[in-house]
Amino acid sequence: DRPKRGYAPARERLAAAQLALDHGDGAGARHHLKRLLYLEPDSILGHYLSGIAHMATGSRTRARRQFGVSAVLLDGLADDAPVPGADGWQAGALRALVATWMERAA
Repeated sequence: DRPKRGYAPARERLAAAQLALDHGDGAGARHHLKRLLYLEPDSILGHYLSGIAHMATGSRTRARRQFGVSAVLLDGLADDAPVPGADGWQAGALRALVATWMERAA
């Protein structure tokens, strides 16, 4: 099963967004994350990275919104639970990072 032309699978979008962020390309990361979140609107990691991408482009209000969505989605997970799609990250660790970024975005 190949996705429609122009639609990369969500995992590829997440990887492309992380690579863009690693290279300081917040706008490029936002492009990939917008499409990722269309495909997987409950992606905790997607919303978290979207918040970071918005911070990188100076959009603090949008960043706070994305970090807030991440926090809400994390609420249902125990601290030692793995975050879905986050390659072994535990919810407690990501929850602490979200809180730190929320403070920075305030």
